[in-house]
Amino acid sequence: HPDMPGEGVVIESHLDPKRGAAATLLIEDGVVHQGDFIVIGDQATPIRIFENYRGESTPEAVAAEPVRIVGFKSVPKLGEPFRIYRDRKEAEAAARGLSAEAIAKASAGTTVANANSAQPTEAPKTVVNLIIKADTLGSKEALEATLEKIGSPELGHKILKSEAGEVNESDVKLAQASKNAFIVAFRAKIPATIRDMADRGGVTIVASDIIYELLDAIKQAMIALAPAQLPRVDLGTARILALFKEERGKQII
Repeated sequence: HPDMPGEGVVIESHLDPKRGAAATLLIEDGVVHQGDFIVIGDQATPIRIFENYRGESTPEAVAAEPVRIVGFKSVPKLGEPFRIYRDRKEAEAAARGLSAEAIAKASAGTTVANANSAQPTEAPKTVVNLIIKADTLGSKEALEATLEKIGSPELGHKILKSEAGEVNESDVKLAQASKNAFIVAFRAKIPATIRDMADRGGVTIVASDIIYELLDAIKQAMIALAPAQLPRVDLGTARILALFKEERGKQII
């Protein structure tokens, strides 16, 4: 509807170190104007930095268009719905209503979960603590889902912190204060000063832009923190038939 306030869904979000919390939105219906108010979850935000898919400032956008809005108080969650309001008071009232509804749903969900909880599974003998940083919330959630497949009865992991944004001083301090902890950076920037701080404090930072390389590095870092008596069990063997390419430590075999 060309005359209705826009609504849609968050398809990507991240923390821009220079501009703050940003979200890429897909408008499913209606129209969005610069100067409107957007409600996502419990936050109502005036639309000031409003860009199209090319990163150009735009005065308005309509259904089926992806847009980027910057200036949220916190990074919106992936998949959250949004709605546009022309008036600040109306937007703030809607945000308060959504907040109350979310709290009620969370309380009900907790009650059901407690009632239907299964018998607790045995915890791993050794637990490694992870601090995850990723370039976007989508990347963060993808990594978290993949990490669920890693672990054994002898060696497991716990996520202390997981968020979008570059590795910062608080991440290093958290790793220093925690037992068996290291930082995982997936496509996230690591400033030189932060890397130096981590090196001086003995904090390991595992970083890569390729998820399977990152997972291999995480496994090795977990094993390095495991007790020396942790047994190694070989699951199988492979024979290399041909080497096609080799460069800078990478091979295609």
